Amino acid sequence: MIGPSPALRVRDEAFAFAFTIEPTMDNGAVKAFRPYEDKRYAGKPRHRWGDGPFCRFSPEALPRKKGVYLFVIDGEIMCAGYGATLRARFNGYSTIRGPNTMKGEHHNRPQTTCRINHLVYEACAASKRVDVYVQVTDDYKAIEKKIIHGLGHPPWNRFCPECHWRRPLHG
Repeated sequence: MIGPSPALRVRDEAFAFAFTIEPTMDNGAVKAFRPYEDKRYAGKPRHRWGDGPFCRFSPEALPRKKGVYLFVIDGEIMCAGYGATLRARFNGYSTIRGPNTMKGEHHNRPQTTCRINHLVYEACAASKRVDVYVQVTDDYKAIEKKIIHGLGHPPWNRFCPECHWRRPLHG
């Protein structure tokens, strides 16, 4: 829940602390989810990020409003992004479903969602604290662009809408 924790100021933009990601645990370890193991998806080709493993977490009640979000680990901004509805965007990140892992004729959103969830899984499995900060704004695209470009392309971001820089694929 967006609450009294300290705000984060980035490139003259204020972000409110939203929540710390607390993934589902299993015997003290982050529980790995592999939704493609469901028999409905067995043998179907997966995209580059479809193998996971993935984690599940319950995002606190984010607003159903436009805005920009930041994933922050140990004070470092790992990723900046936007959502036309912040709650819907994080519901996508928090639970990866089998169809999201499949190759197909679709836009990049499922791949991005799988990639970010997998990176959250890796960070949490390494006992890192992953915090989420948000700014509710109608100017979300411009602010995301300002943050990504101004920070020199955070490590989890693959594309800069300002300079059209693109991080090479790996994995």
